[in-house]
Amino acid sequence: MKQLTGILVLVSTLLITGCGKEIPTSNVTYSITENSPASPAYDIVYTSDKSGGQTVTQYNAPTYSSGKIELEQGQHVSLTVSCIEPVYSLSCNIFVNGNLWKSASFSSGGSVTLAGEIPAE
Repeated sequence: MKQLTGILVLVSTLLITGCGKEIPTSNVTYSITENSPASPAYDIVYTSDKSGGQTVTQYNAPTYSSGKIELEQGQHVSLTVSCIEPVYSLSCNIFVNGNLWKSASFSSGGSVTLAGEIPAE
């Protein structure tokens, strides 16, 4: 009986301490920069598994930044930027904890998507 009680105490302790673990997070920032003298209007969609997403339409300033968004490491995130203007050059970036993680550039009517799981640090 004492062995059974000892086992139950051990299992209970493991369950209680295991439930209190926090999932590590990272600060994610989505940014877009216009690299040409043009001022095109472009659409921005960024998403994550747990926080949903944000859509910005017909944005035409030379730079855009989402600001820091705290997300769990391992979450799938994506950034899609599209533009139908005839002449432009856009750079799209995802930063994790201030470090460039994903980057792409595109021009002349089209779109680009950056996606992946937020890396553990």
